Amino acid sequence: MKGVSAGYAATGEGLETSRVEEGRTRRLSPWGRLVAASVFVLVAAGASMAGLWAATSGSTTTSFLAAAEVLRVELDVGRGNVVLVGGGLDEVSVQRTDHFAYDHSPDEVRTLEEGVLRITSGCPDLLVGSCSADYRVRVSDNVPVIVRAPHGNIRLASYRGSAQLETTFGSISVVTFCGFVLQATTKTGDIDVTTGCSADRLELRSDTGEVTASVPEGRYRVDAATSKGTASVRGVTQTDDAPWSIQALSNTGDVTVLGTP
Repeated sequence: MKGVSAGYAATGEGLETSRVEEGRTRRLSPWGRLVAASVFVLVAAGASMAGLWAATSGSTTTSFLAAAEVLRVELDVGRGNVVLVGGGLDEVSVQRTDHFAYDHSPDEVRTLEEGVLRITSGCPDLLVGSCSADYRVRVSDNVPVIVRAPHGNIRLASYRGSAQLETTFGSISVVTFCGFVLQATTKTGDIDVTTGCSADRLELRSDTGEVTASVPEGRYRVDAATSKGTASVRGVTQTDDAPWSIQALSNTGDVTVLGTP
């Protein structure tokens, strides 16, 4: 009987020892506790930022008319897209749509001096959040326009006059252009131009994008070249004494000049 009791006692001590060792095994090490706490903090911060973004993000749209006589329009948009439409009346109409998050709204400076309407829009440097301002501008014919939008796309439609369009990280699209001089320059985007009449001069340049010019059939002075892409000229007569000129250049993209009936 004593032997049996001793056996049961030994078995009980073994079970107790096993439970103690198991508890020690389940207990997190200091490094494990640090990792778990860090994960919890990151999840909580992410949820807080998502809630703050939802509470402080949105968009607003405002419009105005430049009733005084405008002889030239200059747009300098730091972040955002620009749509410019011709065929307007004597005044210039401007519609601006601001997009913001975490209350980071774009700033605008607008002046009208000596017939020149200048609009400058910019955003602060952001580590978190977003900020941009999109513009839609309607101008009357024969009012020269200059548009700079380094971080946005530019679209020009149904315009008669002279235009200078410049972006860095965006594309340029021009439809139904009928004017004197069109200059379009981008670094990484494509340029696609369609003219409704033969313009005096087209100057289209992209560093890495494709360049396409569709013009009415006729006689042109053409300079179409690319370093690493393919250049194609079809449907136009190339001659040095032509009344109209086309320059279409790209570094790595394809270049196409097409004459249409």
